Amino acid sequence: MAALWLVIFALGLRKACEWADPGLAVGHRLAEMRQVRGLTRQQVAERMGVTKGRISQIEQGSLSGQEVVARYAAALGGRLHQAIYFDDGDIAAIA
Repeated sequence: MAALWLVIFALGLRKACEWADPGLAVGHRLAEMRQVRGLTRQQVAERMGVTKGRISQIEQGSLSGQEVVARYAAALGGRLHQAIYFDDGDIAAIA
């Protein structure tokens, strides 16, 4: 039972950290997408032309801008799509 509470606490702590640092949430989400696609950090690193260590940094939230996210998305075989969502329901794609 104590182990279960430790897991619940750890999950809650991770969410709190992601709330405090949005880059961390993006990095974790990128790692999840990589894993779902069955790619290793090394494979993504080779596709991006960076080191495996840099991929680890990105997945821990060390993002220097949207270009990094776009290159990571391309390495996964996708593309980054950006949009502005307005209160009146309009959506405008910007990239």
